[in-house]
Amino acid sequence: MVLLMVLLTNNLLSQNYVGSATCKLCHSTIYDNYMKTGHPHKLIKIEGAAPTFPAGTSPGVPNPPADKSWNDITYMIGGFGWKARFLDKDGYILTGAENRQYNLENSMLGTPANWVGYDAAKAPRKPYTCGSCHTTGWVAGDSTGPHQDNLPGIYGTWAEPGVRCEACHGPASAHVANPSGVKPSKVEKCGDCHARGDVMKIDAKNGLIDHHEQYEDLLASPHKSLPCGTCHEPHLSTKYNYGGYKGKDQTCKVCHSTVAIKIAAKANWECSTCHMPYAAKSAMSITINHAGGSVPKGDLRTHIFDIKSDADWKMFTDDGKYVRIDDEGKAHISVEYACLTCHTSKDVAWASSQADRIHGTGTAVELIDNNGSVPDHFALYQNHPNPFNPTTTISFDLNESRVVVLKLFNMRGQELMTLMNERLAAGHHQVTFSADDLPSGMYIYRLMAGDFVASKKMLLLR
Repeated sequence: MVLLMVLLTNNLLSQNYVGSATCKLCHSTIYDNYMKTGHPHKLIKIEGAAPTFPAGTSPGVPNPPADKSWNDITYMIGGFGWKARFLDKDGYILTGAENRQYNLENSMLGTPANWVGYDAAKAPRKPYTCGSCHTTGWVAGDSTGPHQDNLPGIYGTWAEPGVRCEACHGPASAHVANPSGVKPSKVEKCGDCHARGDVMKIDAKNGLIDHHEQYEDLLASPHKSLPCGTCHEPHLSTKYNYGGYKGKDQTCKVCHSTVAIKIAAKANWECSTCHMPYAAKSAMSITINHAGGSVPKGDLRTHIFDIKSDADWKMFTDDGKYVRIDDEGKAHISVEYACLTCHTSKDVAWASSQADRIHGTGTAVELIDNNGSVPDHFALYQNHPNPFNPTTTISFDLNESRVVVLKLFNMRGQELMTLMNERLAAGHHQVTFSADDLPSGMYIYRLMAGDFVASKKMLLLR
């Protein structure tokens, strides 16, 4: 037995990386689907021009940092969906107070694409050491080497940039030589990258979970024993509607088949609406003002799932560096994040009083406001107050579940921002809008829900 284990280990270690183009020869459909996810684009070699992404996915990054040309950039980190950073001609990551990180437009948050600084304390650049989660076949080094492409700023080498097939399935030379006799690994490795530092601590910053901590979230949740593949199709993207999430009928409802929202107006809500709020940040965030204060909203969903209805529960530690963990090692979403990013006219006390009643009595949330009725037609109402300064509420009715897009324009018809772009259930809805960065004047807001399109004017007076 010992000899067999030694032989198997030696065989594994002796395998070579063959590259994802070789995998594509037999697995073309899987390859094409996977290329529409963010993983293969975690690190992209730049060839003197802006890189492109598969049709129907990321719009990409149109320009390099303001003081650079594409010829000054050797690799781009990311650029798929959220943000991008850049390696200079020596392979160092560009840092500084501005024009160092490109944040892509986020229609869900209503934030435009913009340039920001990155790690200004390390100006003007820092070594690239991120290959364990950005590349395939990473071999770490230091200032003495090895250096990919002989670029001194890259402290290590890789077999292939980006998280390609063999990053998860292992080097595949033996499988290529004997496809039926040697199978690639199918052991999940999500936790190798979707965590940071101590996996028992969920890092946080500015009232949001910091970056890609989904695995740490999961370990502190009621679902810690579930593999990621329970809910996710590993070769499909969760972004841009490519089916990476299997849907609640194949996930939540399998175990929670008896759970039902007993509120007519909310019957079509997804479980993730409340149990996976946008409480994490990769690139962008906004502040949502509610009746009792404010709460940040990020660009990534949390995987903590459990909502703590106690009004006094604080989701983050007092120093703000971590998600708070209770005596049983569990994390909980506080009602500010679960409820008040949508119900902005309410406060924490109201959310706490209603949270435990959502699945049970049928007397919670919109049932109270709507008397349990579903509107018989689509309608867009005049914002209130109007004129306003700087906050106003836009209300509308849906008589069936629809993807709702709410946009703001100036009087010349130029689009300024997207206030909402998501599927909502039938019922009465409200969006609170804060015009902090807009000058006084008349504006137009337009609602689009299927074939229904309506517009109204609003007046901002400073």
